[in-house]
Amino acid sequence: MKLSVVFVGHKFESFEEDWINLYLKRLKNYVSIDWVRLNPKKKFSEDEFIAEIEKKCPSGAQVLLLDDGGKAWDTKDFKDWIDKQEMQSRSICFVIGESHGFSEKILKKFPFHLSLSKLTFPHKLALLILFEQLYRVYSWKAGSPYHHE
Repeated sequence: MKLSVVFVGHKFESFEEDWINLYLKRLKNYVSIDWVRLNPKKKFSEDEFIAEIEKKCPSGAQVLLLDDGGKAWDTKDFKDWIDKQEMQSRSICFVIGESHGFSEKILKKFPFHLSLSKLTFPHKLALLILFEQLYRVYSWKAGSPYHHE
């Protein structure tokens, strides 16, 4: 399984990088993950942004947009969805867009949407939550006691 993350956001403070690197280091024990940060100062048109997503995500990957209008899963639902993608031998590419969300055109182009919460988070925190949840899912799948119910 190959995971990718496309993140539109500003550079990180050192403490933010420390947290992200912590979860990326932990994730390496379970799954291959690549991520890229796109500078939000570069204003992409809808078509340019779609092209960037397609360029940064592996060919044939299931693209999942993190969007406040998406499905609100619990961790088990998230794990089950990842299991389904793995059974289909699909890579997954998560996309965290700009602070104002995705346009209708982009939402229609990539129809799988996940909401991390009904609460509103800063972009950088959304990325950290995604990495933590990925670590939680993959450690759970491996039998680690990190996740408990």
